[in-house]
Amino acid sequence: MKIVLIDPEGITKGLNVGLGYIAAKLKRNQHKVFVLDFNNKKEDIDKRLETVKDADIVGFSIKTSTLESAIKLAKKVRNLNKKCVIVAGGPHITLYGIEFMKQNKEFDIAVLGEGEMPLSKIAAKKHLKKIKGIIYRSKSKLSVNKFEFIKDLDDLTFPIYENFDSFEGKIKTYPIVTSRGCPYNCIYCSVYKVMGKVWRFRSPENVIQEIIYAKNKYKTKNFEIIDDNLSLIHISEP
Repeated sequence: MKIVLIDPEGITKGLNVGLGYIAAKLKRNQHKVFVLDFNNKKEDIDKRLETVKDADIVGFSIKTSTLESAIKLAKKVRNLNKKCVIVAGGPHITLYGIEFMKQNKEFDIAVLGEGEMPLSKIAAKKHLKKIKGIIYRSKSKLSVNKFEFIKDLDDLTFPIYENFDSFEGKIKTYPIVTSRGCPYNCIYCSVYKVMGKVWRFRSPENVIQEIIYAKNKYKTKNFEIIDDNLSLIHISEP
């Protein structure tokens, strides 16, 4: 299938690691993947959007700060392609998915939590009732399938960025996520709701492999660890 992923313009610049992971998963499953990176490249938005004309699926990564931009872009996508499946995902959707789907009819499916597995199953045309972690339209109602978090992060394919239309041959500062989730309940933070209360971490070997991979593939010399809980310590059972 042809799948176009979209990162709307937001406040914080930098590569969308979540879309990088999703693109890698979809490409591994032999789909054609294109990422429109409007967050880091603002030029020729309408011209670049023409990529969706023959797309089977168009997926949006949505934060609260990019919500307005995403909705405007989705309306343009629907005008360009009446038949594609438009999917919303990201932190805002995980927190407010039902309200979002009620208010925005352009979107057919919402992905809750981590997007790698749900979107790959949507692309594989699995029955929506059997896909965990989605909200979908069933006649005039919204149906919700509870989501589960990925247990072993080492199983994930390293994110890819050459499919981003902002990619220029190399990545000066490469972002790395070494863990997901948070066991705490800070009132000023929603990470534990978006990524779960169980802290899941990658093995040191897996992280080092990604550093070597990025250095060789993207000519990277600088690395930025963007974890929410880099300093959290895991204590193994005796």
